[in-house]
Amino acid sequence: MTSASKSDESNAALERPVNNVSTNATIAVLAAVTLLLYLVQAILLPFVVSGIVAYICSPLIDRIAIRRHLPRAAVAFTTGLFVAAIAAVIGYFTAPLFLREVRRAVRELGDLKGFVHQWIGADSISLLGKQMTDAEIAAAISGAAQSWINRAGGFATLAAGGFTGVFGVILTWVLLFYFLIGGKAVGRGMVWLIPPLDRPMVERIWRRLDPILRRYFVGLAIVVAYAATAAYVGLGLILHAPHAAMLAVLTGFLELVPIAGPAASAVVAGIFTLHASKGVGAILGYIAYATALRISIDQFVGPIVLGRAARIQPTIVIFCFLAGAMLFGVPGVILAVPVALTIKVVVGVLYEKPIETGKRRSAVAG
Repeated sequence: MTSASKSDESNAALERPVNNVSTNATIAVLAAVTLLLYLVQAILLPFVVSGIVAYICSPLIDRIAIRRHLPRAAVAFTTGLFVAAIAAVIGYFTAPLFLREVRRAVRELGDLKGFVHQWIGADSISLLGKQMTDAEIAAAISGAAQSWINRAGGFATLAAGGFTGVFGVILTWVLLFYFLIGGKAVGRGMVWLIPPLDRPMVERIWRRLDPILRRYFVGLAIVVAYAATAAYVGLGLILHAPHAAMLAVLTGFLELVPIAGPAASAVVAGIFTLHASKGVGAILGYIAYATALRISIDQFVGPIVLGRAARIQPTIVIFCFLAGAMLFGVPGVILAVPVALTIKVVVGVLYEKPIETGKRRSAVAG
């Protein structure tokens, strides 16, 4: 046996254990990161929201910086100010209207007896094996709410929730500027966590996943804006339902939750709308509105702005949604579909399956 062949065999023997160690190290790193995120889930939401916004804006920042020959950091900072200004203007004009609608809804729900009477009438109904009138049901609901508030820690929970919300909003804006300016460095740092021998495969997966995720996030923002606008037009301008602004905002944000969100928004809007309306005409009008809204989103707006690549089997979406909610709460709900898309792309790359991106297909050889 020649010295050259002995050298080749020696090199091959050295490479095999390195490859095994590399794969095991990748699995260990992913498991450690997942465990860390689970342990710090309470602080994830600002990072997720600001990271998604920065991820969407990143190509625009790069394009402007290249075309205008400007420093990327300056363009990123200006973009952050522009996004903050838009949010401030929207909040200035919509927040008072929204808060007014919320206060009206709370006052209306405060009359629990009248609200319950609207639905069950004067007759008693069997509830949990006991005959109860509208007054008794209202008293039971009011007593349960009062008991929760009077419990030790009830007010503390509300105060902590309010403080956490304000702090979360401030932290989200601060993180947004950091991600806009240094997002690429963060991405390079995440790639650095992957063992060198596995980086080519990860980069290959990312090249296919990046346009799909970007289109999904942008499309989801369009769907949320469309749902809120269409809900306000349908509920407020056509059906003249009370609290239309509040219900429209709720409808838009619940579109972020796969499957369960649209169903919940339809139920809540239906309760308020039908409570203030009387007659079969109002019921038929709301059914027509809810049906038209879902058809327009599911059959027209959603497929157009999200593309075919974002279509996933409902069972996979439900599993990712429930698992994300149980493990990570609201951030898990937001990232449920992106995780499902990631799994789809990873499996497609590993098994050499073509991944559809809108009208084009990324065909692989073989």
